[in-house]
Amino acid sequence: MRPNRVFLGSRIWQSAIGLSGAFHVAMGAAGAHALSSVLSEKELSWIATAVQYHLFHLLVTMLALHFAWKKLALLWFSGAWLFSASLILMALTGSKILGPITPIGGLLMIIAWLGLAISPILRKD
Repeated sequence: MRPNRVFLGSRIWQSAIGLSGAFHVAMGAAGAHALSSVLSEKELSWIATAVQYHLFHLLVTMLALHFAWKKLALLWFSGAWLFSASLILMALTGSKILGPITPIGGLLMIIAWLGLAISPILRKD
């Protein structure tokens, strides 16, 4: 399969990934410094987990876009956002109402990983 550098270079994807990465690096720094005296250890661990998962899945999203795996990229990106945003908002607000969204984001990321695993089996080339 030939890489599709044009799709990776899409202005929308490039901006979304760049802004997403900047936001999560800032949240990681805030969690490690500014919020460390305000939030509980559990809430700080939620932020750390959110940042770690999100930044890793941004890299995977870029790789998926490089190979033109658009559906996988969308699943990883949206799953990472649902997962991380719900954890960060729960940590910052103390509200657990977003708790059910976290596993939905996780499920989308898992589906993308499974899609990657079965795609060679289903591909007819």
